[in-house]
Amino acid sequence: MSQPSEHGATAASSLPTSVPAPVPGQHEHSSLTKLTSGVAATGARGEMGEALLEVRGLQKHFPLTQGIVFKRTVGHVRAVDGVDLTLRRGETVGLVGESGCGKSTVSKLIVALEKPTAGSIFFKGRDVARMGGRALKDYRREVQIIFQDPYASLNPRMTVGDIVAEGWAVHADVAPRKGRLKRTQELLDRVGLNPDYVNRYPHQFSGGQRQRIGIARALALQPEVIVCDEPVSALDVSVQAQVVNLLEDLQDELGLSYLFIAHDLSVVRHISDRVAVMYLGSIVEEGTADEVYSSPSHPYTQALLSSVPLHEPALRGQKDRILLQGDVPSPADPPSGCRFRTRCWKAQDVCATDPPQLVDRGQGHPSACHFAEARTVVPVDVE
Repeated sequence: MSQPSEHGATAASSLPTSVPAPVPGQHEHSSLTKLTSGVAATGARGEMGEALLEVRGLQKHFPLTQGIVFKRTVGHVRAVDGVDLTLRRGETVGLVGESGCGKSTVSKLIVALEKPTAGSIFFKGRDVARMGGRALKDYRREVQIIFQDPYASLNPRMTVGDIVAEGWAVHADVAPRKGRLKRTQELLDRVGLNPDYVNRYPHQFSGGQRQRIGIARALALQPEVIVCDEPVSALDVSVQAQVVNLLEDLQDELGLSYLFIAHDLSVVRHISDRVAVMYLGSIVEEGTADEVYSSPSHPYTQALLSSVPLHEPALRGQKDRILLQGDVPSPADPPSGCRFRTRCWKAQDVCATDPPQLVDRGQGHPSACHFAEARTVVPVDVE
């Protein structure tokens, strides 16, 4: 039996709603305000709530080859197979699912680190797949990423100041060369690091501090969208809370939009406005955080929620425990029809022949299940 990863669920489910990050020097710098004023002024960039990033029918298939000299393709790994997502201005969309379901591949496609096999990614109405040259360069400035591993994502031979300022070498118009050191120090101060650490190297920082450096690097180019690829999965609980609250504060201040990717359901519920659940390369359920957590309708979402431990002893007996049978199918040979049918207790003959569409079947939000039915898995009194 293969169960969703839960290594951070126990602790993260008790994330405090307001844990201030320790910020040395609470004063705000006028030049940092000027540096980020383009993002903070949402009126200049459009009304809050408009669609900023739209993903339609996104697919990414990696070829399986045989041979050394003469390689031939013998199949494909369908890492992402028909994903639809919409991210609005100032919104946080959580993308959850167990390891190997294609979440990180989606993030790489969105930031143009990989090219899609099919489908479209529209940013402000422009197709990212058709961008090239100057247009693609500008897009990468607008859409930044925070990587999962705070240890591997920072160059150990570069100082923190050089890491944060590296993007300005490509996008010189964002920060003129004169005054870059001061702006770098202001960004470090904004994410809760001592500005005097600008000349230190990554190995001199803890995991939580390194992730703050990654956040400062993402903020340096004044993006509108930040893709957070499991940014807290490698951190301990108290540091998770600090980093999540820092991201929320930055969103409120700068008007950022987040695609927050994680397998920890409690952290996603804490930060997200809407949640999309992913299984074997496809979205199986989508809705607001309250809809997905309070009344999940897809069997896979229900099983995921049932795996989250409860800390309140009086409520532990009230949670439904759903145990999935069998292993996750290979993305190189997914089941016909509904991909979850091989592990689903509701599976019928129609599930093997007709892939269910992601639509609302009366449960209040879209679900890709022929027999979708809202069900309370976790007691509603649990936050």
